[in-house]
Amino acid sequence: MIKQQILNFLNELENDKIDSFFRFLIQIKYQQHLSKQQLYQVLMEILQDDVHEQSCAYNILTDTLDYFVGYHSPLVPTHFAYAFVKALGE
Repeated sequence: MIKQQILNFLNELENDKIDSFFRFLIQIKYQQHLSKQQLYQVLMEILQDDVHEQSCAYNILTDTLDYFVGYHSPLVPTHFAYAFVKALGE
């Protein structure tokens, strides 16, 4: 169910709306009481099983997963990704 919710949201997104996806993921994380690792696993399953490599959803997922593993440029408190990374750790 969580996987399908995320996939549905992803399929409706455009590449420049990644901040909306971040907010959505944090909402799912809190509602479903998921750990950072559990959410990461769900996203990896979606990436491996449900999206095409040439799709917008694939690009959004790979960019998002970079934040889970710390593969991103330094974050500043005013950037939307800062709040996302902070919320992942909670």
